[in-house]
Amino acid sequence: MRLTKRQLELLRWLDDDQWQRPMDVGGRDGSHHSATLAGLARRGLAERKKYHAIYCCHGTYHAIDKRGNIVKLKRPIKLCKCKGSCRYRRTPAGRAAVSATL
Repeated sequence: MRLTKRQLELLRWLDDDQWQRPMDVGGRDGSHHSATLAGLARRGLAERKKYHAIYCCHGTYHAIDKRGNIVKLKRPIKLCKCKGSCRYRRTPAGRAAVSATL
């Protein structure tokens, strides 16, 4: 499993214990950090935890309509469509990948 320079750099920055945001490892608006970290999570080198946005109605009987009013639903929404921020941390496989390149 070959890693690109960007992937390897972000794996080195990630902590094993603490959850980190893309901006904690050098990301900013429009940078590659979120996409690169998501790719590392798909490969099993990082864990990903999604924090839902404040307006997310995932699993609840309430939603917010276009005017900002709270609306009661007949059944809960099953799929989350919010763009909440994600947190990442390095897995043991990610740690091994970093140590193999040293």
